[in-house]
Amino acid sequence: MGERLTDRLVKTLPVPASGSKITYDTEVKGFAARVTAAGARAFIVRYRIGGQARLFTIGSFPDWSTSAARDEARALKRRVDQDEDPMGERHQKRAEPAIDDLCDRYLSEHVIPHNKPSIAREVRRLVDAQIRHALGKLKISEISRAERPRLRPAANRDPHGRGGRFRLAQCHRCVSSAYRTLLAGTARG
Repeated sequence: MGERLTDRLVKTLPVPASGSKITYDTEVKGFAARVTAAGARAFIVRYRIGGQARLFTIGSFPDWSTSAARDEARALKRRVDQDEDPMGERHQKRAEPAIDDLCDRYLSEHVIPHNKPSIAREVRRLVDAQIRHALGKLKISEISRAERPRLRPAANRDPHGRGGRFRLAQCHRCVSSAYRTLLAGTARG
């Protein structure tokens, strides 16, 4: 069942007793509005890539207007026509490790086995207090040289009173070393 989706229509779509109900648009193939039993309304686009069906959630209504969601669906369909997989990219990005994961791996595989306990403690303190604090939740692909300035405020507020430039250089060395360690591990495994 399909009809041209409008904001008014999406707003008045009935809420199903259980599960969700999908109403397809007649203008863009695969574009639809989904209403859940909880009353949540969202725009979706269905597509196939490599013989596999995918369902991509564009966004919720009314945060997205029907016309904006339809335009986004067209753009997504163009990407699919060029053999891109938007849902696959989303899954891959979610599965990518964060800087927190990189720090854990760096400490356990590089710092602890290859350094004296006192050095390992200092590096762990530095990583925890400054690198994780500034960059911890970012995904690895999101970190770049442009993110390095985020380390400066933490380095300048060193609780032990050590010089800011020295601490900043240590932060940069730790990030670079951790990143190299991760890339070497990825190439191996």
